[in-house]
Amino acid sequence: MHISKRIVMLQEDYDFLMELIEAKTKVKNELCEQRRETYEDAEKAQLNISISGKMQEISNLSSIANRAKVIGNFSPCNTISGQSSKATVEVGSMITVENLETGEIKNIVIVDKSYVKGEVIKAMPNAPVAIKTLHQKIGEIVELPFQGRMMEYEITAIM
Repeated sequence: MHISKRIVMLQEDYDFLMELIEAKTKVKNELCEQRRETYEDAEKAQLNISISGKMQEISNLSSIANRAKVIGNFSPCNTISGQSSKATVEVGSMITVENLETGEIKNIVIVDKSYVKGEVIKAMPNAPVAIKTLHQKIGEIVELPFQGRMMEYEITAIM
């Protein structure tokens, strides 16, 4: 009988150890699941940060496109047939140029007689300012002689 008691005790110990192994496996699986969820959450957070950054880039590009659209549309010229846009600077054009170094903006009208009146510079077609700007388009960079030196300006509007 002593041996049979011992067998029963060993069986009970075996069952107890199997329960411990099952519990350990269950805890291990739960920890793995938590780690996987944490990893997935971290991936989602990183993706959200990336998406947020891309949305900011899109917003910035959209803002630039809208500014370009405004500059592109800011070239109406009244004609007998209604509204039209001049593609290039011509005699009679009023243009707006922006200094690339200082941001200073100048308005120039290409006319038959050169003079400056108020904020608008009027230049004859053979004047250096007119020669540099004639037949140019919005967005083009031109070197204009102002204040005794050549400075780069961007054409921002043609009217």
